[in-house]
Amino acid sequence: MSTASFEGGYSSGSSGSSGSSGSSGSSGSSGSSGSSGSSGSSGSSGSSGSSGSSGSSGSSGSSGSSGSSGSSGSSGSKQIRDPCQRALFSYWKGRAFNLFPEYDKRATDYLSKAALLQPSNVLTLNELGESYAKNGEFEMAANCFKNANSKEKNRFVLRNLSIVTRQLASKVTDRTERNRMIEESIQYAKQAVEIDVKDGASWYTLANSYVCFYFMVENHPKNLKQAFSAYNLALKDPISENDGDLHYSRGALQYHEDYAEALASYERSLELDPENEDARNNQDQLLSYLRTITDLIACKGRIKPKKFKTLVSVLNETPTLNNNIVPLEFLRPGENENVTYRGTVVASLGVQDVKLMFILADTEECCVLVTVYYIDISTSVSLGDIIEIPKPVYRLMNIEWRKEKFSIPSLRVDSPKNLKINGKDWPMNTYAPPAISLKVKF
Repeated sequence: MSTASFEGGYSSGSSGSSGSSGSSGSSGSSGSSGSSGSSGSSGSSGSSGSSGSSGSSGSSGSSGSSGSSGSSGSSGSKQIRDPCQRALFSYWKGRAFNLFPEYDKRATDYLSKAALLQPSNVLTLNELGESYAKNGEFEMAANCFKNANSKEKNRFVLRNLSIVTRQLASKVTDRTERNRMIEESIQYAKQAVEIDVKDGASWYTLANSYVCFYFMVENHPKNLKQAFSAYNLALKDPISENDGDLHYSRGALQYHEDYAEALASYERSLELDPENEDARNNQDQLLSYLRTITDLIACKGRIKPKKFKTLVSVLNETPTLNNNIVPLEFLRPGENENVTYRGTVVASLGVQDVKLMFILADTEECCVLVTVYYIDISTSVSLGDIIEIPKPVYRLMNIEWRKEKFSIPSLRVDSPKNLKINGKDWPMNTYAPPAISLKVKF
């Protein structure tokens, strides 16, 4: 099965509902998720301090901090008789442990105590859900978020619901149920956006949901366009604009063949996070791919001229039942209805990620890059294979990156279902439904 790697990361230290609810300073630190993780965690730290001075704590807070062990914290909580104060104490202890990059069971333990004492506290339920999600317990996390959402419409909770719903969907084998869950994920993200249209983290969540929809439900370019529109709206938020994960995720533009934008997204991600090796590798691979393609087209597959002419001449000698075949020079940008492009393979790059790429030459000896999406990794084409592409989608890609320029004529094929190879239908056992690998950070 073809697999596309996708980063949908959200850091937990949150930017808080900080302000989303006046329920308390604690609400301010609640803010989970969001791509503004660093800002969030510093905000939460501030709130935490203020709560320590005003809340239950004072002495019990210091008693809790005197020992990081759970027993020391529990001993401190026994000194607090008021249930509200005990709930607040347990919340802050749990939240503190939840701020660690790795899962800490003490976070779940303390937050569970807080939730038992105040079962309607949206802030606590949301934080507890995040602790479960950090441990990979997405069903438990979803239950917490749904419980919180039933009590109050909160953009932080809705974002988290969107994230865990699509994470759970990626494990579902029933296609109908999986599609329903992905659509539900989109709806949660839309609701978060409606609460605050200027919140970049909510737009980022919506964008990632659209990308999942593209890979897991319907691989139509329009779904990627919706995703990139949402990414761009997320970037209008100054906090989100400085989120390296957002720029890395936006690099999925390469699946829409917007290579210049994809390169720029990876570059910005590296500026913000120089240690992001995934962004560096993706950028390097994309540049290498563009250089290789440009060279193969300019050099006509890098095969000997005599061999090239022989391959092209076979096109005229091989009969076809299709009377609407046109060469590359007659194609206009976009989809070309009622015509078919026919060419012979002069070079193949094999399957990379979720796509099969090869170079075709037509009877006019013009070469074009063909990209066929959702092909099994074992699929290949051979030199001299004759490919027919009905309703070809043509684009001339002009890309500038630093001092390099690339000009690549391209045909995009979103599914091999209608292709013909050597006069026969393309074998459907080579078709691989799209899949996506999700990385989620809480």
